[in-house]
Amino acid sequence: MEGAFIPVAVFFMVYAALTFELVNKAVAALFGVMVLLALHVISEHQVIEFIDFETIILLLGMMSIVAILRKTGFFSIVSVKITELTQGSPLKILKFIRTLNTSLPLTLTISWILS
Repeated sequence: MEGAFIPVAVFFMVYAALTFELVNKAVAALFGVMVLLALHVISEHQVIEFIDFETIILLLGMMSIVAILRKTGFFSIVSVKITELTQGSPLKILKFIRTLNTSLPLTLTISWILS
């Protein structure tokens, strides 16, 4: 238990920096890792083992798709179509999005199970 003081202290420092928005989130996280590496609390090999590269690749792919769709104007077209369909009523927009958010994942899950 005596070896847990430094990691816990670094965690709370990073958490405070994130809570009060003192620095960028990525900078705070990387600074915390840098402190732990400099104080030899963890090794470089342990740091690499903690990184989930599959999640990073998934996020990069999703961000690339969103960037391409934004440049093509897809989101503007969809927002105009939704506004036309619901006649701009906030309640109708909420119901439409709720229906879409329940039916689309359900459809995708069923198609994944049946395939």
